[in-house]
Amino acid sequence: MKLISLFCLLGQLAFAGKPTPTPLAPWNIYYFGVGYHYTPFSAVGPGGVVSFSFPHYDTSQPYYMAGCLSTTTDTAVLGDLRNKDIIVTGAVTTSGTPNFVFGGEVTGWNTGPNPPSYRVFISTSSANFTINNSTKTESVTWWAQGSVSLDALTGVPSYTLTVPADSLWSNGLGHYSTDPAYAAAFQYALSHVKQAGIMFAGGSFYDVGVSIMGPGEATFTLLDFRVYP
Repeated sequence: MKLISLFCLLGQLAFAGKPTPTPLAPWNIYYFGVGYHYTPFSAVGPGGVVSFSFPHYDTSQPYYMAGCLSTTTDTAVLGDLRNKDIIVTGAVTTSGTPNFVFGGEVTGWNTGPNPPSYRVFISTSSANFTINNSTKTESVTWWAQGSVSLDALTGVPSYTLTVPADSLWSNGLGHYSTDPAYAAAFQYALSHVKQAGIMFAGGSFYDVGVSIMGPGEATFTLLDFRVYP
């Protein structure tokens, strides 16, 4: 898991029965429950709009956390991303008064400073993300240090986050891309991206997911995810 040491903030999932995973869609939302088994579902709706509903926090359900939103097939944002910017525009719409919570917040084991938020991540693997693999093979997945607060995002129409490739990133055990011992591994990952997207979390970690509590619903829409130039 990813310990936070630098971050920047932007100033009911209703399943009819058990959902059916649909991996290898252009964009997938990965939900999980007890055990943190990230499971992909298509996030592509009518007209190609990429969006998903945050699940309500209910540990009796198989999927009650939103983990990450990513692609392993959109070649426009994969491959060699060196000397490029990753540009992400997201929006949150709500009804009622839902309250965002991150993994470990309700039970009290995750008490770090970061609110429920998301950040860009890249991976040299197209396989489903797992917390165990991200720590055992720590330089496969890298997280950008800039994050966007979901609470703040609900107060604006949308927000665009730009992540330069040469900005600060950290890997599965919190080692920075600027660390001489890990710089080469980061450059390799940046030039061999097989999965890219955003991951939802908060507190002291980057991979613990986000859900909602209280009356109401919340939907995230990915308005743009691209690399430039």
